[in-house]
Amino acid sequence: MEFLFSEFISPNSLVGQEPSLMEVLNSREKKQFLQQECLKKHSCSLLCISLISPGGVKKNLLQEYLFFRALETVDSYLLEEKITIHERLIKDEDTGLYALISLDEDPMELKLRMIKLEESLPLARLWDLDVLDKQGNIISRKQTQQAELRKCLLCEQKAKICARKRLHSIDEIYKRIQQLVIEDFLSQKVSEMAYRSMLEEINLTPKPGLVDAENSGSHRDMNRQTFLKSAEAIKPFFASFTLMGIHNSHESPELVFKNIRSLGLQAEKAMFSATSNINTHKGTIFSLGLVATAVGYLYKNQRKINSDSIGEFVINATAGILEEFYGMEDREESIGIQLFKKYHLTGARGEAAEGFKTVRMNSLPVLYRYPRLNKEHRLLLALLKLISVNNDTNVVHRGGLEALEWMKNYAQNLLQDMLIYEDFNFLEKQMKIFDKLCIEKNLSPGGSADLLALTWFFFELENNFLK
Repeated sequence: MEFLFSEFISPNSLVGQEPSLMEVLNSREKKQFLQQECLKKHSCSLLCISLISPGGVKKNLLQEYLFFRALETVDSYLLEEKITIHERLIKDEDTGLYALISLDEDPMELKLRMIKLEESLPLARLWDLDVLDKQGNIISRKQTQQAELRKCLLCEQKAKICARKRLHSIDEIYKRIQQLVIEDFLSQKVSEMAYRSMLEEINLTPKPGLVDAENSGSHRDMNRQTFLKSAEAIKPFFASFTLMGIHNSHESPELVFKNIRSLGLQAEKAMFSATSNINTHKGTIFSLGLVATAVGYLYKNQRKINSDSIGEFVINATAGILEEFYGMEDREESIGIQLFKKYHLTGARGEAAEGFKTVRMNSLPVLYRYPRLNKEHRLLLALLKLISVNNDTNVVHRGGLEALEWMKNYAQNLLQDMLIYEDFNFLEKQMKIFDKLCIEKNLSPGGSADLLALTWFFFELENNFLK
């Protein structure tokens, strides 16, 4: 189901018709009947997905979003765990949406998993993921002996205590639900944009020395499928980065950066797991992770969100990051440290320290400068621009400073040929020649590829974000 950000901000998102008592009772009876029918038909565990809906209105835009997010999350879990589903029913009633899923899974184990999902996101506090065994008995949280009673949306007390004492008004609760939905929707949009940006980079063909749809460039240990697996594995982390920015909005940018570092390491771990320990997106995790965090932070602080405001946040967040090179000298030397000590090249850290100035001042303007050209044409031009100005540590690691100068000069010479702007076929032909030469020299501008993904993210952010 498609949702628009503007719809959630509107007071109309809370509007809905309040069902009568008779409608509620009839709906409850119908649901129980369907549950029993499913249990008789399949004789297995039954998962019931519904919502905790305070107040009289049981169906509005916010609740529709909450339900489909719950369903999406459960579906992803079932697919990942390869759990057999016998039947899946979705019911849309005036008293609310709910789903019944008959599946092969131990009910106690399933309940424990659903509790984890209910606690996985702030939004998930409003999900009601009930599990029935094949006799129709509901498995309670108390029965698992491992889960606490659910907490209130507005405070840290147990939800049942607040409900019984009526500690919060319905308006306060509705406002909090609206806030949770907006923040979750924002994080999902950022995650989708980050994912699409990675796909745009990997699918762009031909690229010099890089993995694309045609070949693996100068790489022997990876191909396009490796990158696709990696992008899929790290996609959810960009939603988490955004939420970290939101939840740390009261802190200084520098402290926020420190707080997200462990999340970055988790994303790297997921990447290595998906790629059999091949580094496909480490630079992208660093750059897009910072940018996703910035989006959440700026949104929560009611500041304008664009490439410049994000760049300013990143500069402040990474203040002092280049000093880390000196603090690392006694540790086992990474490639980045070796290149810094030998050539004083700062790589991804340097890009962040300048607020991704290389992107904002070079490749992003290319996408705006040629609006009549197709997307692939503009992206190839943007990549050439990046290669022509970027002191790419990937290139230096493979071929030294001489190779970097050759690659930058080659890109600069191409950019001076007016035919590449006028004739896409000519540009493609020139890029294939460039690619062949890079492969022969075993060169790959991986740093520029990371910046290209960031370029597209900024472009989509400024043109399609939250519309």
